[in-house]
Amino acid sequence: MINYLNIQRISDYNHSQKTDVSFTENYGMHLKELIITEIYCQFNDFEMFIKQIPNLKNLTISSSNNIDMINANRWEDLIKSSLLCLDIFKFKFRCSHNNNQNLMIDKL
Repeated sequence: MINYLNIQRISDYNHSQKTDVSFTENYGMHLKELIITEIYCQFNDFEMFIKQIPNLKNLTISSSNNIDMINANRWEDLIKSSLLCLDIFKFKFRCSHNNNQNLMIDKL
């Protein structure tokens, strides 16, 4: 029945050993505020995770050089479909100049 969670890092560095997980219950029903300081995973994996927190009101998330997480259309769809209670969304996505600038502009 936790309502606040601060996670320092989420990573999928060992993606090859990932197993399919089928969630049958919303274990994050009571969670209202989630802070993730650094996220290193694919958007699909994060989406599966965040859909288990339907009553989330406040989301703060940061990511460095994770181009997959920088996609305004996907974030809009996720918020409109699964995070209907979300009031506050703070994000900080950083990327280096080495990344394809045109790709980044299109995603934003």
